[in-house]
Amino acid sequence: LKGPNDLVFDKAGNLYFTDHGKTYDRQRDFGGLYYLARGASEAKELDFHYSSPNGVGLSPDEQTVWMADTMTGRMWAFDLESPGVIRPATPFNGGRVVATMPGLQYFDSLAMTAAGNVCVATILNGGITTITPEGQHSHIA
Repeated sequence: LKGPNDLVFDKAGNLYFTDHGKTYDRQRDFGGLYYLARGASEAKELDFHYSSPNGVGLSPDEQTVWMADTMTGRMWAFDLESPGVIRPATPFNGGRVVATMPGLQYFDSLAMTAAGNVCVATILNGGITTITPEGQHSHIA
């Protein structure tokens, strides 16, 4: 782990968290999504090789983990088979891109609504972007 960032607990006390990586003068670490089972002493890497994983949240039914990738302005969703186990979505990673913001917009921390929408802090243009599970988005400055 280089730069653990945001975290969310499920109802059973298991922990999902992102590792944002570190930025150096001429390079940047890739980051990932991790899981730490309640009572465990070692985290499990769920998915890796993202530009800048940041905010993380769980859908109200705890069947989907949401992750904001800051530098790309993408919102990722990872469907779970069981706690800490991602259902494979593509040959390249376990997630699916639900939304990508136009222009230069960075995502930061996020929270989930009771209806399952993602509310994510949006840097540069300022404000909160709300994203539905279907990928529709709106912005409040």
